[in-house]
Amino acid sequence: MNMNLKPKSRAALSLLLALLLSICVGASAAADAGSPSSLPGEPTPLEDTVHVALLQGFGVSDPETAVHVKNVDEFLAALGSDRDILLAEGCYDLSTASDYGRDYADGPYTWREVYAADGEADGGSFELVIRDVRNLNIAGDTDDIRRVVLQAVPRYANVLCFENCQVTLGALTAGHTEAPGICAGGVLQLTGCSDCTVWSSRLYGCGVLGVEAQSCRKLRLLCDEIYDCSNGAVWARTCRDVRVENCSVHSCGMSYGSAYALFSASSTSGFQLVNSRVEKNSCSTLLASSYSEAVHLLGCSFVSNDVETAALSIRGAAPVVDACAFENRGAGGVFEINYSLGYADYALSPDGAVLSGSALLAMERAPREAAEFALPETDAADSAALDEYHVSTVDEFLAAIGSDRTIYLDGELFDLSTATRYGAGFGAHYRWDERYDGPSLVIENVSNLRIVGQGQGETTLQAVPRYADVLGFEGCRNVTVADLTAGHRKEAPGSCSGDVLAFERCSGFQVADCGLFGCGVFGLRSADSVSGELLRCEIYDCSYAAASISSSDGIVFTDCAVHDCEENAVIIYDSANCEYNGNALQNGTNAVA
Repeated sequence: MNMNLKPKSRAALSLLLALLLSICVGASAAADAGSPSSLPGEPTPLEDTVHVALLQGFGVSDPETAVHVKNVDEFLAALGSDRDILLAEGCYDLSTASDYGRDYADGPYTWREVYAADGEADGGSFELVIRDVRNLNIAGDTDDIRRVVLQAVPRYANVLCFENCQVTLGALTAGHTEAPGICAGGVLQLTGCSDCTVWSSRLYGCGVLGVEAQSCRKLRLLCDEIYDCSNGAVWARTCRDVRVENCSVHSCGMSYGSAYALFSASSTSGFQLVNSRVEKNSCSTLLASSYSEAVHLLGCSFVSNDVETAALSIRGAAPVVDACAFENRGAGGVFEINYSLGYADYALSPDGAVLSGSALLAMERAPREAAEFALPETDAADSAALDEYHVSTVDEFLAAIGSDRTIYLDGELFDLSTATRYGAGFGAHYRWDERYDGPSLVIENVSNLRIVGQGQGETTLQAVPRYADVLGFEGCRNVTVADLTAGHRKEAPGSCSGDVLAFERCSGFQVADCGLFGCGVFGLRSADSVSGELLRCEIYDCSYAAASISSSDGIVFTDCAVHDCEENAVIIYDSANCEYNGNALQNGTNAVA
């Protein structure tokens, strides 16, 4: 759906949204005697209907020609690209689907098994995953969004998962049914999605998170309410351009503790919370931002929240805060300051002036428009796609990552923490994963890539965070790393919990003539991978063992040397056809020398 509306259209739509929000949130809570008893919360009748206008504003061009459904099976049958689905009033308990739990190899949806919590049948818990659909609009066919409810029973299931989709979702309520057990699933989970909008909806707990987004682009959350979620409202990880507007976030947290962060932006470019009211939540921090850029809090009110640690916890670029009110903030201060981990102790005004804690507390709330800003372009190599790239800096290395090429590292040291957009930049084939103490570089979905240094001991690829892998690969084919040394910076403080090279869901990888050193828990980690070889490599000083191989096949070490690790061993789980210098390796711990 194209959300680039003209100014007048945006203004009209904003008025409609404001009208609906003021009616739903601010109206009397008197019960509607005619509402179904199974719906969560007491419905508040709307005095005026704006439903059709909203449907049309959010992509349902003609409600009369949409697919109208009234039960879960009809809803599932209607899923697909280029269509509008309108849900009749009622509760849609997804566990009542006739194909509940069936794993489909293809098609617009599947059921994914999740862990069974207390009170649930072991092996019988699933979450709905909608995948690979474009231009799909799902909306409740009602003026009262409390009368269309999507529900999940399993406590470890997300209510709805979207993967690689472009969708709009609105005019409904979503959450978990009342059931025993602690909740560990969220409400909406979006992975690899783009140009998505959630509008005029209520997302409720139990649910750990209202919205969890990973590797998404252009996500608009125009929710009426997010409430009763145990760990947070909206978390974005490795995303680009996420905006939460006109939302009421309340009553999140746990009865026996608090949520970690209501809002979290991790390795994300562009995260905005605009004109939203955040009140009566129990949390460690209101906003946690780590290695993210263009983070904005605009026109929001934070009132009567029980904040245990700090209102804002910022690591990396300082956020822009304007016209926000921080009231009754609990025991925590305005900022968490931890210099040993590099937390920032300031925010910025829209004109770039540094804001102290006292300046933030003196702010008064006023409505603000969402910030218009140009995010840095996605890092990418020249469109000419050369066969060979010679690079001398980390930024050049990142920009060169792609398929069908060789990258020559023409330098002595490539410290990944020196990247200009360390932790926040994106490439067509790489991302930064946030770990406990910093970002971890992951190269994903490339084939026929060779990374070649000037020789072991001559070129060093280095990471600083102790919980980060030095270099990770996911979903890659025919990747080679050769003629270099890789490990964590030796003088960095703390014990190590990351690996040196990690391959997940890869095939045909080779590591040749390399030194892999600790700290690193393992010099090599292979998971769900096939046909990998380490050739003439030295693995040393690792804090646990030389290598960890799990759910992999055909991982072979040839003419390698292992020494001075906590265990000079290769540890194997559920794997086959693995060898070390001609000797077969078995599942378990294999001593090597």
